[in-house]
Amino acid sequence: MESRGIRGFDAAELVKGREPSFSPDGRKVVFTSSAFHDNDEIYLIDLDGSNRVRLTDNRRKFDWFAAWSPRGDRLAYNSEAFGGQELMGMRTDGKAQTRITIAEKTYEQEPAWSPDGTRIAFANDRDGDQDIFVMDADGGNVRRLTEDPGWASAPAWSP
Repeated sequence: MESRGIRGFDAAELVKGREPSFSPDGRKVVFTSSAFHDNDEIYLIDLDGSNRVRLTDNRRKFDWFAAWSPRGDRLAYNSEAFGGQELMGMRTDGKAQTRITIAEKTYEQEPAWSPDGTRIAFANDRDGDQDIFVMDADGGNVRRLTEDPGWASAPAWSP
């Protein structure tokens, strides 16, 4: 039975996409998928399902949790490109990938841009429990926001 759906995608492949983030103008979606390669990579696609582009290519390393900057010109994401689970930044064409944080033995993930684009909130397990932190968009001035023996995740900003 043929299960082709949006512009030739196999329906089984589509469900492997996760962590979608819509562009500020609502025309594109960035998401994580392992459907098209052997590991998690970040992809950009038009809202109608056309023009899928792989933005990261870190073989045997994972990239995920991409988030749009408010202006729509940059993405922050979680990556294992350098060994730890660090936060990275890149342009929306996948170019200029840079480290925002250095995490050798911790997990820094789930970035969320502030509405003005000057700060990024993220989850981190620096002390064994995952808490929410905030930092400048360039990685400076890191500050813990929560200190909970539980597991804090998925930070979000109010408008």
